[in-house]
Parts: sequence; C-alpha cells; structure tokens
Amino acid sequence: MSEATTRLNAALEGRYRIERELGASEAATTLGTLRRLAAEIEIWASRTI
Repeated sequence: MSEATTRLNAALEGRYRIERELGASEAATTLGTLRRLAAEIEIWASRTI
C-alpha cells in the first residue's frame, strides 16, 4: 500500500479500514477516497439534523 493509504488507515483506525486500492493511479485512488468520505459525511449530517 502507498504511504497515503497507510496514513489514512491510521487516521481511521477503529472505525474503517482500507483493504485495497481500487484505482491504478494516485488520482483515481484519491477520487475514490474522497467520494467515500463525502458519502460518510452526508450520512453523518443527515443523522445529526
């Protein structure tokens, strides 16, 4: 795994775990991560309102 993935796993420890990267490029990996985080933020926001 990349250094960024390792750091993200550490930040999400106990809540989420990245098992594999879906994209072959850093841009694809970053975009996938941002989409998943945006979806989680939406879910969280809808629960707090």
